[in-house]
Amino acid sequence: MECREGWNGVRAMQRSERRTEFQKVHSARLVAADDADYLADCRRHAADNRSYAPREELNAASRAGQIIEIAARAWMATTAGSRNDRIVAADVLPWGARTYETRFFELDVVAGLAEPQAVLEVKWTSNPQVAARGAGQVHRAIDLLGHVHPGIRGAVLYVQADRGPVRAHPALEHVVDVGDGRLPWPDGRRVPIFRLPVELLVSYVPEGDRVILEAARDEADASVAARLERAAVREAGGTPEPARPGLRPERSDVIAYRDADQAPASPFAMLRELLDGTSRTAHSAQR
Repeated sequence: MECREGWNGVRAMQRSERRTEFQKVHSARLVAADDADYLADCRRHAADNRSYAPREELNAASRAGQIIEIAARAWMATTAGSRNDRIVAADVLPWGARTYETRFFELDVVAGLAEPQAVLEVKWTSNPQVAARGAGQVHRAIDLLGHVHPGIRGAVLYVQADRGPVRAHPALEHVVDVGDGRLPWPDGRRVPIFRLPVELLVSYVPEGDRVILEAARDEADASVAARLERAAVREAGGTPEPARPGLRPERSDVIAYRDADQAPASPFAMLRELLDGTSRTAHSAQR
């Protein structure tokens, strides 16, 4: 989740010759979700984007994405520590602007205790391309926080949503499998993609939420089967049937934990009560 338009459609802020998202970065810091300035920015954003259209109920895949994100934070807390201040507050000068403004970006996991050591983007998906896109988000966070934490690093935690075999994909050429619960950090600045088996996180999922997780895996299995079937038809020279509406193969992967309004631990949940009297109290991640 991000209070302002941010991660989606934005190029990663990398140290290269390409034009970066911001003209200058004055400072950046980590704050908690109850930070007064962050809450005020969320309130403005919620008011500007208020919609009276009826909302869709979250399907199992979307709810499972939130559950997995919370489990990943709990798992990280037992290995390298997990911090509560997961909001990046950056004072930046956008291109074409004359004055600095503060932008807020929420991170999935910030590892470390005394000092933040790593930022991690969690991707619960059956689509490898979705997992690979998380690297851009991590690069952006590293570049912003690197001004005050020069040694900070980052990675994508890819949790395969379906039960099928691990599939080779160009986007996952450098993926690193994690089996023993420790992240094997490579040398260099490249952002690694760590593939975590869902079984590694299940012990951190409440018993009641495990039913949702299994239902989500059923949805993911059906989604993958439908994609493979359509691909086979195309390879044979035929025209595949459109995806059945109930499966929503791509959408369910991408929105798994991106809807901030659904996240009760997020300030949006509290703001929703103030703005339209609706309270969202399902167990979910801050995103």
